Amino acid sequence: MNTSSRLWLLAAVSAGVLSIIPLASCGQSKDRCSATTCPSGCCDASGVCRAGNEPTACGTSGILCNVCVTGQFCQLGICITAGTGGGGGAGGGSG
Repeated sequence: MNTSSRLWLLAAVSAGVLSIIPLASCGQSKDRCSATTCPSGCCDASGVCRAGNEPTACGTSGILCNVCVTGQFCQLGICITAGTGGGGGAGGGSG
């Protein structure tokens, strides 16, 4: 192998190594969503900590977020079915 071929080979290897280094550093730099990193919310499917009080992202303690179904709302990290309200009282007495 002559000097020119060695230099081209060295340049190609160097370029390959330099292009891999930035990719390696782009890995997961944030802590993964968990009970430790998201104690008052929930973790969505992409691993992002959400508040945990939305119908589309309901949960707490770093659990996987739930999606509440139609007619439910999220309260304290739990999907709850909306109530129909309390019944009325009995009418007045006779005199």
